[in-house]
Amino acid sequence: MRKIILIFFAAVSVSLSAQNEGIQFLGDSTLQSALAKAKQANKLLFVDCYTSWCGPCKYMAKNIFPLPEVGTFFNQHFLNWKVDCDKINKVDAGIFAKFNIHAWPTYLFLDGNGNIVHMALGSGPASFFLETGKAALDSTKNLIGLQKKINHGDRSQETLKNYYSCNINADTKYIDEHFSLVDDSVRFSPTSWELFSYFMKDIEGYSFNFFIKNKTQYEKKFGQEAVDSKLTSLFGYYARPGKESQYEKLSKIDTALFAKAKLINEFRKARMSYSADKTNKEAWDKLINMTSTLFTAHKFTVWDLNDVSWTVYENYKKFKDTNALKLAQIWSKKTVDNKPDTHAFNDTYAHILFDLGNKKEAIQKEELALKQATEQNAPDQIKFYSDELKRFRGDK
Repeated sequence: MRKIILIFFAAVSVSLSAQNEGIQFLGDSTLQSALAKAKQANKLLFVDCYTSWCGPCKYMAKNIFPLPEVGTFFNQHFLNWKVDCDKINKVDAGIFAKFNIHAWPTYLFLDGNGNIVHMALGSGPASFFLETGKAALDSTKNLIGLQKKINHGDRSQETLKNYYSCNINADTKYIDEHFSLVDDSVRFSPTSWELFSYFMKDIEGYSFNFFIKNKTQYEKKFGQEAVDSKLTSLFGYYARPGKESQYEKLSKIDTALFAKAKLINEFRKARMSYSADKTNKEAWDKLINMTSTLFTAHKFTVWDLNDVSWTVYENYKKFKDTNALKLAQIWSKKTVDNKPDTHAFNDTYAHILFDLGNKKEAIQKEELALKQATEQNAPDQIKFYSDELKRFRGDK
């Protein structure tokens, strides 16, 4: 009997250990409450700023945050908190307005008083995320340390790259200074192009004017796709209210590319509008129509396409819109064809197939998603896929 009890407790211990792997986020409802705990613990507060419709946010939550090595580091060095930026409460609204977050996921590392010590943006492998956390703890590499270097006149490519990587809202005048101080051999170097293409937003400064004058040469050296991508990102940035004159100026640089970028911006607006009210039939119809238009024009990233496909799967029953689900099947299949090794894509496709009555293929795809999640050690997804596979098979 004693052996049975010991075995039971050992099993429970293993189970609890598996559940506790990965980043442990505080359950506090407000940032102020989480900051108070961080201050008391004398630790920085890591804040994952995400949205429900953000594909890269979902990737990090599903594939990186649950990893044991990530959890070990972040749980040891920080207190951790997360917030859906579409649902920030009134208590915290003023604080988040000062952070000026316009892209997701954004990662904040705050001291106990709510001051930014470090920040970063985007998705990536565990190595990228761990380096972000380590940089936050390093006074020579975090945002405060980099700002000190900038203030002392450091305009080296490495410092500027690190500075803007963790401070995307910073004034890009330092990049203009860099471009004005070097010769053409440096301006056309991969490192300078990386600085400009990733971070430069000012279309009135030295570097942008140099870029426009030498656009053809940049296309030859780095490819038209890279140059178009930079312009497209600027179209999106200046599509915001209050930037109408700059938006008009950009529209004349490449009218065909501008027309395509305008479609992408309209889609983003439609997605945000529906995300704000998921019972709004008009917003639903606009989202479906904009997605169809962009899909036909081949202007989707696979992550965006997977995200909108899952949105359709989750919500089509509200509007009894089976036609939308059939469109989502086409969109989701595109993601699976492009990235067959991504378990999240196979899972989305499996759910759509199941609801459309294709049970056999749905089970095959969910089995594949489970296999891939197991190989990638994604515990939360393993459980979800296992449960859904039982549901697909009709197991009790």
